[in-house]
Order: sequence, then C-alpha cells, then structure tokens
Amino acid sequence: MTTSKNISNGILRALATILIVAAVLYFLYEIQTVIVYLCISLILCLIANPLVQFLKHRLKFSNSLAATTALILFILAIVGFILLFVPLIISQANNLSLLD
Repeated sequence: MTTSKNISNGILRALATILIVAAVLYFLYEIQTVIVYLCISLILCLIANPLVQFLKHRLKFSNSLAATTALILFILAIVGFILLFVPLIISQANNLSLLD
C-alpha cells in the first residue's frame, strides 16, 4: 500500500530532480560563451596536432615553438582566405545591386 508519506517523498524527489535539472541548464546557459570557446579551441587543437607533431619530430622544434608556428600559420591562412574572398563578395554584391 502506498501511504501519504510515500507519495509525498515521491513528489519531493521529483521536485528536487526538476530543480537540479533546471539549475544545471541555467548554469550551462550562463557559461555558453565559455563552452563555445572551449569547443573552438578543441577543434583547433585537433587540427593543429599533426602539424605540431611534424614540426617537433621532423624539424626538431620545441613544443612551444611548434605550437606557436602552427597558430601563426592558421592565422595567416584565415587572413589569406579573407583577402581572397572579400573582394569577390564585394564585386558580386555590386553586380547584384545593378539588377532591376
């Protein structure tokens, strides 16, 4: 038989579970920018690891120099893509504005 004490314990457990889940979701919402930065850094780390290993083992770079070189190469690649595609996008936007 279920008594009122068992029912109230079940209700309290359910409320506690809901409150804990809500608190965790609120905490994750508050730190979402940190989570995004961590995900981006993890992706960059996974992409750069083969280059860093190559620089360390084949070219005998130190760990910090290999990581710095890899980051500089990534930054140069991003700047290169921007310099390559921005003028193209601007010219296409100008052509699009000429249409009636």
